[in-house]
Amino acid sequence: ALANNKTMQLTYGKTYLTGTALTTGSNLIIIGNGATLKTTSNIPIISITGDYNMIDNVRFLGNSTGATQRGISCIGVVGLTTYRISNMINNCFFDSFGADGIYGQYVVNVNHEPPMYIYNSIFKSCIGNGALLDTRMEYCILDGVAAYQCGTGFKFLGGNNNINAFSTTNNTLGIA
Repeated sequence: ALANNKTMQLTYGKTYLTGTALTTGSNLIIIGNGATLKTTSNIPIISITGDYNMIDNVRFLGNSTGATQRGISCIGVVGLTTYRISNMINNCFFDSFGADGIYGQYVVNVNHEPPMYIYNSIFKSCIGNGALLDTRMEYCILDGVAAYQCGTGFKFLGGNNNINAFSTTNNTLGIA
């Protein structure tokens, strides 16, 4: 697990290979400096389990295999209101995942505070979806995002999500 209340700065141009999911707590800042977090395993690279995390300027790279290979996942608990708010993903690139660039499920907040803000990010060649906001993943904000060559660019099964200034190109389906 990655430590709470820390800043993790990656080295420019470096590729970090992981075979196990990196789990966040709360108040973690990851400054990517254009570095790559890569997996060849059937895992999410980062699993968000807390609040107020920021991930900035990271390239997430899979190898297009595995039904649960993802860049970032944020999964709550079925039947419960999981309180995770204000996780910001900015200026990231998600490439070649067997499932989704970003996946979220069962995270809904009674105060309608967004669990995820996804800004200025690109999703490319994700076999499932660029971003999938599944059942009960609600009140997220996506702005300035683009998806191309994915199964579905952006898929919303949870309600009350907001997408602005987006582009979908050469996906099987743009938005569902």
